[in-house]
Order: sequence, then C-alpha cells, then structure tokens
Amino acid sequence: RLHSTRVVARRLLLWLGAFIAILAGMAASGGEARQYIVAIGAICCSALFVLVPWDAARLQVLLKMSRAERAVGPSAEEKDNSARS
Repeated sequence: RLHSTRVVARRLLLWLGAFIAILAGMAASGGEARQYIVAIGAICCSALFVLVPWDAARLQVLLKMSRAERAVGPSAEEKDNSARS
C-alpha cells in the first residue's frame, strides 16, 4: 500500500507540473498560432481539472488506510509472509 501511495503522490505532482507548464506555454505563446495554443491548452487543462482532484482523493484515502493499518498492526497474512522470510 505504501508503494501505491507513492505512485499516486508522484502522479499528482506530475499533473500539477503539467498544469503549470501548460499555463506557462499559453502565456508565452504569440503570433497567429496563439489562439490555437490557448484552445488546446484549455482542453488539456480541463482534463487536468478532473485528474488532479481524482488523484488527490485517492491519495487521501490511501493515507487514511495506511494510518489505520499502522494503528491496528500487521495483518495475519503479513505476519505469515515475514515469518517465511
């Protein structure tokens, strides 16, 4: 579970970085292509407006689950796996 928490956190940072890069690209664009760049950037940002809250909610759930697991202790399966090692 810790691995999936790290994956979701990294992906969330990736989405936020992409959002900042898109906004910077839209602001830096110029000339005749500006309207197209802004339109494509807006479409990409709309997708990020879905992905960022989705991964933020997943990260919250994973963090709550990991805290609950630490409070309860290792499961029987984890004890069995550590005994085999």
